[in-house]
Amino acid sequence: MDEDSQRRRHFRLRYPHREWPQLLTKTGKFRVVEISEGGARIQFAGRPPTCFRHAVDAQIFFRDGTKVETNAIHHRIDKNEVILRFTKPIPLYIVIGEQRRLMKLYDMGP
Repeated sequence: MDEDSQRRRHFRLRYPHREWPQLLTKTGKFRVVEISEGGARIQFAGRPPTCFRHAVDAQIFFRDGTKVETNAIHHRIDKNEVILRFTKPIPLYIVIGEQRRLMKLYDMGP
């Protein structure tokens, strides 16, 4: 599968600044700026985190109190963001629930 089709494999949700979930590992806490079933973008300042060179256990804490456990590994870097791939995908219903919550919160829905 080529990279373009891989990129579109999962629906992606980009978060407004105030709504960023937190991704926690044993070695750090990171802001999630975008998420999908198969991965996430996290922000960093300064040097990119090295803890994702190998798959690491991670927990994602969403603003509504939902917590998801996954495993994350470095995929690539884009400016000041690390794109992670989840070796244990997060459920689609959580991503869709987040989309609905944001649409309702920011009055973007029907």
